[in-house]
Amino acid sequence: MTVDSDAWDAQHQQNLIDLADDLAELDAALLAQLGPVDRARQVRAREALWAYADAMWDAVKATKPGEGSPATRNPYNCVAASPTAALDT
Repeated sequence: MTVDSDAWDAQHQQNLIDLADDLAELDAALLAQLGPVDRARQVRAREALWAYADAMWDAVKATKPGEGSPATRNPYNCVAASPTAALDT
């Protein structure tokens, strides 16, 4: 049985989006339990992670498909479902 690559990529991305959606409610509840100092730390940590993911996405977009190592031959798969990637489309 062969799997259509485009269908698999779309399902893979949807699965990651579903996971993020499922965790959002729990995350909000846990954040509500934090004091102001800890919430501020969370904001800084999340902004740093966002910047890192955004930079990774920019690097992937700069890589031409097929160039480099096997890991870069289909470069968009590794970060296609990231929130920063979704904003670029």
